[in-house]
Amino acid sequence: MAENTRIALFPLNLVLFPGMILPLHIFEPRYKEMIGECLEQDKEFGVVFLEEGHLHTVGCTAKISKVLKRYEDGRMDILTKGIKRFRLDELNHDRKFLQGEVSDLTDVPESQILISDERISEACGYLNRIFEISKQAHDEVQPGDLSPDALTFMIATAGGYTLQERQTLLQGIDTAERLEIILSMKSKVINRMIADQRLREMINLNGNLTN
Repeated sequence: MAENTRIALFPLNLVLFPGMILPLHIFEPRYKEMIGECLEQDKEFGVVFLEEGHLHTVGCTAKISKVLKRYEDGRMDILTKGIKRFRLDELNHDRKFLQGEVSDLTDVPESQILISDERISEACGYLNRIFEISKQAHDEVQPGDLSPDALTFMIATAGGYTLQERQTLLQGIDTAERLEIILSMKSKVINRMIADQRLREMINLNGNLTN
């Protein structure tokens, strides 16, 4: 994606990261048109976090990897994947759906050099612990399996972060700083995930809180 590129925007109450898998149900006429055009022209669209009417200015492009189902009325179930981050420079209202003039947002390359092997190893252990708590089927991640920036994005995607925390992690351009923020929150996020998992288990027990 070159600088000052115009792309279709999909404001959602979520934060998309590069590499993140995102299923979507498309039902509004404007988004049927938008997704249909993206499919026909093999184009990406931008996902931006819409928070209580406020549209954040850093988002992530999504590529449609599969159409899971088409309905007679034009609705679609699609599977998308986050590709790359962008900064929203200007909104455009020429179409039924929102568009934006965007520019690439990438991490400063030098910031990854500052990350020690010990911090990478700690981050991998943290991610594996997240997979364990959330019972996500995933191969154990080892140092060297992912680039440092991809590792931070995967932790932010898989972990129990709030939308606001995820947006903060999405918009930074210093990999080392992002990793330090993630690791500083490790205990809080793990405790949050354990509590959430316990709550889900109690709900599955039909509210029998004595078990």
